[in-house]
Amino acid sequence: MGHFDQGPGLVSSGSALRIPRVPLNPGAYYKLLVLLTGGPVDSDTTVQGDVEGGELHENHSVTPDEKPPVFGLWARRVTGLLSAFVIALAALALWPDTPPPPDYCEKGTLTVTGSTAFAPVAEELKQKYEEHCPDVTITVSAHGSQSGVRELALGGARGTGAAGQPAKGSPAVVAFSDGPRPASYTQLSENHVAVSLFTLVVNDRIRLRNLRVADVRRLYRGEIRSWAQLGGPDLPVVLVSRTSGSGTRRALQPLQAAR
Repeated sequence: MGHFDQGPGLVSSGSALRIPRVPLNPGAYYKLLVLLTGGPVDSDTTVQGDVEGGELHENHSVTPDEKPPVFGLWARRVTGLLSAFVIALAALALWPDTPPPPDYCEKGTLTVTGSTAFAPVAEELKQKYEEHCPDVTITVSAHGSQSGVRELALGGARGTGAAGQPAKGSPAVVAFSDGPRPASYTQLSENHVAVSLFTLVVNDRIRLRNLRVADVRRLYRGEIRSWAQLGGPDLPVVLVSRTSGSGTRRALQPLQAAR
């Protein structure tokens, strides 16, 4: 603005407006907005002048009812890209960090089968494990101890290669059994994980308590037909028990299979 203070400044003469000489840096410019009144609409205007190393451009202003853009097209595009970039950085900064799964977590699928007595505990363990380890899928399919052991044995047989060597490792199956593994499944190994408590329920007329395990097994083998043989009333023995594939039943009659 100091350049306009030197000399006569802006001078009007009739319909002409004279602008003082203004030094500009290379590439710099300034705009002069002139409001023309008193003439016919859309009358011609003449712009004359000399610019050393530059040129003049006639730029018609917008009409009073138009709102000129604050920024140019490229300025708006660059501003939009920068705004999107800043928003993305803020979202990454505020995004909650997902903690990695614990070291004990495994990936893949696992089938838990076998004893129906273990099914509630297996379901609870499945939910807890999947909450901490999202990259694993566990299926609990309890159909009885014997069927679970058989499924595990068949899965191991399908994964056996030449000369009896494991081809793909152990199957992704865990079998729960209420009793020890049958002697015929020599290829299976067992681990004791819990102690199961069995309770016998008798009719109210049978006043017997604290039966020995040997007596219970005699009942299951059919050697005792009347409760009188155990000191109870002279009433017939009627067994209501689990199916033959139940681990609970097999635990109470281990000697029957050997006979």
